[in-house]
Amino acid sequence: MWRRWYMAHILPREHGRPLPPKLCLHTFMAAGKPEFTGADEVNQLTAIDDYLSAGYKPDIWWIDAGWYPCDFDWPATGTWTHNTKHFPRGLDPIGQKCDENDIQLLLWFEPERIRRGTELDTVHPEWALKRSEDDEGDRLLDLGNPECREWITNRVDALIKRYHVRVYRQDFNFAPLPVWEANEAEDRVGAMENAHVQGYLRFWDELIFRNPNLWIDSCASGGRRNEMETLRRAVPLHYTDMGYGHHPIKQKQHRYMFEWIPYFRAHTMNWDNDEGGYENGGKPVDLFAYHCALTPAVTSMVEHDAGPEIFAMARKFDPIWRRAADIMLSGDYYPLTECRRDPADWYAMQFDDPVRRLGFIQAVRNVAAPEESVTLSPRLDARLYKFENPETGERMSMTGDELREGFKISVPLRSGVIWFYEY
Repeated sequence: MWRRWYMAHILPREHGRPLPPKLCLHTFMAAGKPEFTGADEVNQLTAIDDYLSAGYKPDIWWIDAGWYPCDFDWPATGTWTHNTKHFPRGLDPIGQKCDENDIQLLLWFEPERIRRGTELDTVHPEWALKRSEDDEGDRLLDLGNPECREWITNRVDALIKRYHVRVYRQDFNFAPLPVWEANEAEDRVGAMENAHVQGYLRFWDELIFRNPNLWIDSCASGGRRNEMETLRRAVPLHYTDMGYGHHPIKQKQHRYMFEWIPYFRAHTMNWDNDEGGYENGGKPVDLFAYHCALTPAVTSMVEHDAGPEIFAMARKFDPIWRRAADIMLSGDYYPLTECRRDPADWYAMQFDDPVRRLGFIQAVRNVAAPEESVTLSPRLDARLYKFENPETGERMSMTGDELREGFKISVPLRSGVIWFYEY
């Protein structure tokens, strides 16, 4: 019931329709620099061309922290304009390139955190709230101040329009409560927080109003701002800062996300080692990584200069993921196994769309799961179900009575399988 209500009434829209599945690509740590501090016009345009030439077109081109002047130190936020050394023409050419190829440019901002010496700190120090007079740390932008809110709205809106930004991504790596407590009177406890939150929501509402079809990705240091008013305006593509390639941890995370905030994104990373553990591990992107990142949005970690065999794998799995993701966003969710963050476990789930009369069952045999098979009890009734394995082309039919006796799946260690069905 919650998922159906969330999809119908909470999930933000794009062109008046619920958000569809999104494939995200990027050039993380370009030129060997942290985050996106090494990104520049040349490497961004080159990477987009490489992906397009390989027949692997993203829905979203992702530029994260570091595109502004920061001297390769991405947390140095507070000067909201492009790094002119890396982007002499701004991000305009990248946004235009994305538009020409039906790709959405996503751009990262963190407007509420101000580093000492940045533009906001020096030009408008009255808006840079501190914990104390001698505080040398980061400051908090005073979004409760209408003049301040108007200034940051105008600045960000101008950049969105100039750079052709289609997805506005807002982070928040800062603890605001000590700042509010230090700046409010004893008889006004909570007033600054109240005003700030109102300003934050008005800021977002104004950006959406001025930029029809813009949608928002809320990060907040990895999924720390997912209350209802935020979720009415945004989705948490980056729902966590941990476990990107730790498959059992991701499975536990996904279990809760599918139940409560069902539009989110995962990375196709492998952090396991040859011994079946996750200490000092790390393997290349493979089909197992894709199976463990089966979510409505996904960031493929295939590098733009990867070899043809890697791109062939990515192209093969892309339509499978899109087919599954579409059902994830319309169907009901049923966990089919326990989820204990244990690499010795199997992991399985089912999505069923009773309106379209279709769904899928996925099972993953984790890196240390000793059992060669698992018998699942999917939520199916007394009908004839026609199954298809899109990776092998295998087809079969089973009745509801047969399925009530169990749906047995056998796959090799460290692999997964998806069975789509219709009824």
